[in-house]
Amino acid sequence: MMKLLFTLIGILLMSSCNTHKPTPNQHTAKTNIKSHQTITSPYKVTVYSNHTWNAFEGELGTVTAVDNNGKQLGFAILFTEDINWMGKVNVPFSGTLSFHSKDKKPILGKLQFHNNNPSQTEGKDLYFEIPVTFKR
Repeated sequence: MMKLLFTLIGILLMSSCNTHKPTPNQHTAKTNIKSHQTITSPYKVTVYSNHTWNAFEGELGTVTAVDNNGKQLGFAILFTEDINWMGKVNVPFSGTLSFHSKDKKPILGKLQFHNNNPSQTEGKDLYFEIPVTFKR
């Protein structure tokens, strides 16, 4: 039990040491979100895997909702319910994104998509953004 606890602490410490922040790149993936779309909370975000965006342990990555000032409004992990997902292309990976804001007016912002990079290799970080409007 202690060995498991120390292993988990080690993983958390190693992951917090990764300060590399990827810049948006051309490695986009197909999603169910269109540029400048208005979304309401909660919203089921779906990303389809391809030969560039590969999953690890059934998880493709994350999506973060941020306003145009960079304030995080919400976060979701993208996972699949398809138990036979390995080796397939265009497998849907989804997460329910709930975002919160005190402002009742629509908020301009973006969805930031990050791939799952368990090795934390800088060259394997994939990232893209889609501008959206958040509405409560």
